Amino acid sequence: MSKPKRPVLFEVTRKPHHKTKSEQRLHYRLLGRVYAILRDEDWQVRYCRLCDNPKLRRKLELEDEVIGTVDYETQIIYIDFRYDVLSTVVHECLHIIVTDRFGSGKAQYEAEEKEVRRLEKLMMEYMTRTQATRLHHLISARLMERKM
Repeated sequence: MSKPKRPVLFEVTRKPHHKTKSEQRLHYRLLGRVYAILRDEDWQVRYCRLCDNPKLRRKLELEDEVIGTVDYETQIIYIDFRYDVLSTVVHECLHIIVTDRFGSGKAQYEAEEKEVRRLEKLMMEYMTRTQATRLHHLISARLMERKM
C-alpha cells in the first residue's frame, strides 16, 4: 500500500535564480564594503521605533513608511527593529556606498533608491548563513558601542 501524498501548501511560481560569476563577485565586493562600514568606529547603528517617533522623523525629514535611514552628519544608521533588521541594515549601508554616484534632487534619489533595492535583492539572495551571522555580530558590536 502506498503512502498518501501530502497536500501542497504553496507552490513556487518564480523560476530559480541562476547565479552568475559576475553577480557573485559583485555580492562579495559589496558585502566587503558593508562589513567595512560596520567595522568603522565612526559609524553607529541605533535601533528605534522609527515609524512611531515623530520628533526623530521631523529631524531626519523622513516620509511615512520609512523603516531605516542614514544620518550622514552624525554617521548614525537608524533602524526600526520591528522589521527585518538584516536586510534593512544592508539597504542603508548600500545607500552609504552608492550615494556618491548620484546627485541631489528627487529624480536622483529615486534612481539611487532603485539601484539600492536591486543591489539589496542581489545581496540577500547570495548571502550565506555564515555571512548573515557575521553581519549580525558586526551590527551588535555597533549597538553595544553606542553612547546613551
